[in-house]
Amino acid sequence: MSFRQHIASVVPKALARDKSLPELAVRVYLSLQQERFSSIAELAEAIGTCRNRVSRAVRVLIQKGWGACISCEHSRSKVIVPTWPVSVETKIADLIKSDKENVAFLGQWLMWNWLDVLVDLLDYLDNSRPDWLRNAQTGYRMELDREYR
Repeated sequence: MSFRQHIASVVPKALARDKSLPELAVRVYLSLQQERFSSIAELAEAIGTCRNRVSRAVRVLIQKGWGACISCEHSRSKVIVPTWPVSVETKIADLIKSDKENVAFLGQWLMWNWLDVLVDLLDYLDNSRPDWLRNAQTGYRMELDREYR
């Protein structure tokens, strides 16, 4: 499995089963995963609830390890980003560790996982051989480890 698949298999279950999170906090977390908001007020408007309730939900997320508050340089504003509690990170790390022992091409697998983290696109083809990528001397097609479309 890829890093992205492990995240998809662990994070939603852990989020849904965390009884310490109110429903609004889960909605806030899911919204933060999908979009960037410039303020709590903007986030509250997107969710359709008041700013004070969203602020409380954000505080709960931060306390429980599901969020972090990052200060912006040269500004008073802060950015709220979704994170994972240590227990969730540990589960994902354990899955990756067991996969690592069973892959044929470790370097390529590591690069794919790194790209899953860095590039937020799902439209890609692994081991692609596009017609436009050819060896200049032989004319044979060459291969890309991952081609984003």
